[in-house]
Amino acid sequence: MRKPLAAALVAVMVASTGLASLAEAQPRYGPQPRYGPGYRGPPPPGWGAREWRYRQDYTRRHHRRDDDNSSTAIIAGVLGFALGAAIAGSASQKQAAEAKRNDSDWIAYCSRKYRSFDPASGTYLGYDGLRHYCQ
Repeated sequence: MRKPLAAALVAVMVASTGLASLAEAQPRYGPQPRYGPGYRGPPPPGWGAREWRYRQDYTRRHHRRDDDNSSTAIIAGVLGFALGAAIAGSASQKQAAEAKRNDSDWIAYCSRKYRSFDPASGTYLGYDGLRHYCQ
């Protein structure tokens, strides 16, 4: 009793998958696009057949495809990583600068090396008229 029931169940499953694939293979009817790469109907009013074919071929070859966002995602990921690294690097530089400002040996060294050294900011006045950080 079980074997015929199992065989019938398998036959129903096979038949239903075959019908589903047939349903998918049927052409879809409904509103077609009025223009663009999917439109293959007659030319709109005021267009000649030759110009319409040229437009269709041009659109098919040069149409911008918005469905491929992988390159955009890769570029965004790389830019995000670079921005994050820059922020982390600036934070670590700020911490290192704060540590140096509290170091009396570093302050003495920069004061000896540069006459215009300002210990509060850790900078000196260069010959170009700009303030530079003492290394």
